[in-house]
Amino acid sequence: MILASSLLLASSVVFLLLLSVGVLKETRILLTSEERATPGSAVKRFALLDPESGERRASAELLVGRRVLLFVSSGCGSCKKLLSNFSPPKTKDLLIVCSGTRRACAKLQEQLGAQGFVMVDEEGEALSRFVPRQVPFAAEIENGILISYTTPTTFQEVVDLLPKSIEQASIKGA
Repeated sequence: MILASSLLLASSVVFLLLLSVGVLKETRILLTSEERATPGSAVKRFALLDPESGERRASAELLVGRRVLLFVSSGCGSCKKLLSNFSPPKTKDLLIVCSGTRRACAKLQEQLGAQGFVMVDEEGEALSRFVPRQVPFAAEIENGILISYTTPTTFQEVVDLLPKSIEQASIKGA
């Protein structure tokens, strides 16, 4: 009994140490599940980095009007496949939120020719505000309220989320 209690205490201490140094980012996201937006609810505040300037931009500034946030990771194969048909939209209603280092996300932005469309979520702060815990996924937001989210498999599915009253993005090879 004493041995079991000691093992439980030791594993709890190790868990907390790993959590504090950021090793268990996914666990940190799970621990904040009550803060996650669901359709119809407000998205909790977060900040993203501009990959070029390093400037932090608040969600209150980024989520004005109707926006589509496409969450991707710089090292995600499914994300790269999804973005293989990317063509910059003619409006700024799409924001690609890249999980990874500023450098890796800047490289992704350059490869896509997506200047002005990519922001960096280095610590997973923005991702932690939504229910899906995997990328890629897209969130449709209007004035800070989550309307819907989806796990797109093609870039056209992302384009279809963009407001219909404006000219939309074109798809390479379509």
